[in-house]
Amino acid sequence: MTTAQLVQGLQVLSERRGGVGLLLAPRLGQLLEEVSHLPLHPAAQLLLTTVQTTRPAVFAHALEAMALAAAQDWDRYELRLALLGGLLHDLGEMYLDPRYLEDDTAFDAAAYRHVVSHPVVGQQLMQRLTDYPEALGKAISQHHERLDGSGYPLRLAGEALTPLGRLLAVTEVLMGIADSGPAALSRATLALCLVPGEFDVHMVEPIQQAAHGEDADIDHEEADAQALEPLWQALEHAQQG
Repeated sequence: MTTAQLVQGLQVLSERRGGVGLLLAPRLGQLLEEVSHLPLHPAAQLLLTTVQTTRPAVFAHALEAMALAAAQDWDRYELRLALLGGLLHDLGEMYLDPRYLEDDTAFDAAAYRHVVSHPVVGQQLMQRLTDYPEALGKAISQHHERLDGSGYPLRLAGEALTPLGRLLAVTEVLMGIADSGPAALSRATLALCLVPGEFDVHMVEPIQQAAHGEDADIDHEEADAQALEPLWQALEHAQQG
């Protein structure tokens, strides 16, 4: 897995109509340039190559997360951390029993404890195998946390969540909705604001702004009628990991 492949993947994502494409459009040139120079530690590169080969759907998920995490107007250093955070945030899932990643698997308490460990496993991978900044590993450990303390694995709240951790939490939910049909970004904004205090509103603003660019000819009554089922499915998926 190379940065050239990441650039190619980002270009493909940018060509999607609506959703991800709208979020990427304002800064696409800058993002392509940054991704082409993304510092990939050899250990991280090896892990990503393994995922790309053995679990293509998981790699596609990582690529989309990388793209969506870059929606914030951050400086170069923060932007590169955001790109890396999106790309690497779920590497801890490599060490989960694959059965628990299947949608039709019944969850009991033991399975739940197993699955919710993956953010911490991801953090440990970054700390032990790479020389990335500590802030990256910490953010990866927080991508399922919530500002109101309702997330996992540590039920962190408020200032205990880093800015990058807050961004990855928003990104994780956004991925389940961003390409789910008509008015996807509007529905993503709704999902992220549904429970006051759950997510950082500043991280949601770029999504809300991009939603204004969604097709003007959308039949909004039809979109509203179709919205509930994929919305709740996406929210359930995001909560489960």
